Amino acid sequence: MAKHSFNFYRNNYVTYFANEETNYRGNGVGLIIKKNYARHIVNYNSFKGRIIYVDFIFSGNKKMRIINYYGKSGRVTLDNFNQEVKIYFDKIKELVRESKAQNAEIILLGDFNLHYEKYLDDKNNNRKMKKEYKLFEWIEDEQNFYDPFYIMFDNLSQHSLNTFYPFNTNQNPSRIDYIWVTENLFSETQECKIVNTTTINTDHRMLVYSIWSEDLIGNIANIKRKEGFKEVYKYDKMDGEQWELFQNDLNKYISNSEILKFNFNDKNNINHIWDKIKKGLVQASKNCIPIEKIKLTKSQVNPMKISNAYKKKIIGNWKRKK
Repeated sequence: MAKHSFNFYRNNYVTYFANEETNYRGNGVGLIIKKNYARHIVNYNSFKGRIIYVDFIFSGNKKMRIINYYGKSGRVTLDNFNQEVKIYFDKIKELVRESKAQNAEIILLGDFNLHYEKYLDDKNNNRKMKKEYKLFEWIEDEQNFYDPFYIMFDNLSQHSLNTFYPFNTNQNPSRIDYIWVTENLFSETQECKIVNTTTINTDHRMLVYSIWSEDLIGNIANIKRKEGFKEVYKYDKMDGEQWELFQNDLNKYISNSEILKFNFNDKNNINHIWDKIKKGLVQASKNCIPIEKIKLTKSQVNPMKISNAYKKKIIGNWKRKK
């Protein structure tokens, strides 16, 4: 890394790293946090060099925990699952439960070294699920975490979500890197994308996930905003005809996405249906709501804000049409 780049990161970010005590190669986890946010950290810790987590408390006693996990690679057998994998899964569950007991928002991320497509294949075909994949089921079905990449890219093939591209071309790419968030964080989704890195030599692609943070953590004092402009939605400029166009655009999206074919009486389906509707709300906003370019010093508006007003109404409408 160039010297000026190193100085920039050193001066603007706080770093936390951990690795196994007996093996320093091929493992380790870390978090790099901007100083404006790091000053809200009240606790940080790690577990056996493969899990690291930090706790934030923001204004209004709003809490958030970030958990980063690096899973062991290689084939999982019954013996090594019990000896080397389960202890990390149990720790993740402990940290999640602890956070929820404190009403904290959670970001759970990392290289899990587990293939999501294999988990989906077992789940969708009602096959007995391998022990290592039950963590996915626990995260998404029992704890109701949201996978923004899977949700926002649901109209693309699974291959577009691949994050691991082995240097050995005889091996196939796969998806082993993940970010899950709690519902409130997901409703503030601004952007998610998967990009190739150019600054480091790696066989992984980078997950980029951003949220509108103002309502969740308040205004962070002393943040220096970059010069430039941002597009914001002008809800106050909408009239009755434009709102009707918005509703028609959303109706078209819902019809094309086959949402009406789902069983609305199934709780798991309701969550999946709402995930799809949220995506439709964003698309309809972009298509129908006037946009104005403003300087970044002004407050930015999250287009997902309208979702709260529509959630019960929309699901109720489509349930009656079933």
